[in-house]
Amino acid sequence: MVENAVKEWLRKYFSHRRQRVTPSELIRELHRRFPAEAPRRFRRLIQQMVDAGELLYTHPFAISHLEWNHSISHLISPRLALVTGNAQVNTPAAVMPLRMQVGGAFGGGDHPTTRLCLTAVDDLLLEIRRAGRVFPRAAVDVGTGTGMLSLAVALLGVARVLALDLDPLACHEAAINVKCNDLQNRILVAAGSLAAVPNRCFDLVMANLRPPTLHCLMPALKTVTRPGGHWVLSGFRPDEGEALQSVLPAGCGCERQLEHLDWGAMVVAVGS
Repeated sequence: MVENAVKEWLRKYFSHRRQRVTPSELIRELHRRFPAEAPRRFRRLIQQMVDAGELLYTHPFAISHLEWNHSISHLISPRLALVTGNAQVNTPAAVMPLRMQVGGAFGGGDHPTTRLCLTAVDDLLLEIRRAGRVFPRAAVDVGTGTGMLSLAVALLGVARVLALDLDPLACHEAAINVKCNDLQNRILVAAGSLAAVPNRCFDLVMANLRPPTLHCLMPALKTVTRPGGHWVLSGFRPDEGEALQSVLPAGCGCERQLEHLDWGAMVVAVGS
């Protein structure tokens, strides 16, 4: 059994479920989702997650139920831990808390493409700093959703971030999350498209969108990126990544590819 896949599914399951679930009900749900695995393996994993504090037993009306423990944090990239709401948590010195209010926009930290982007930007920024290269001064998150990627790069040291989305509701939720992390002086949330953005003003561009949208956006992404900058792209399946690489603009090249739970991401270096 791929434990990480089961844990990812459980995080998503509990984030969208509003009713209590008993252990036996949860095991049946897991078996439907992962039919090749024996129920005893689910019971063992559930107990491990209870022991780790990720799941909690509650006993309303003397019946045991399981709930997600929202008062703890969990790693979403090597240097970032997701903290839901206003929970008071202690994270290791090398890990920074990223606070999120769960809403309706995309980007709650549970989707594989979000995790891929977070890991990619974390690794990229750490590599740039360790190599002594010029650190990105400005970043844009195209289709920001909840603003998670914008929050991440700001926490990791990028001084100015534009969180851009066409959906006003997403912008509203992103602005709430920016305030939760006290990053109003670093992140600007705006409703709109790249059409209004000046040329060559970003060192880092992030876009977690489906391939047709990424393909259409590539000329605009190239226009707003400074030479020597990078893109972190996701939202595609691994077999769709090759097609996207084949349509990268002149001067752009894929530096790194990542895969997780049948989703892909890539880091693209942008030349002149």
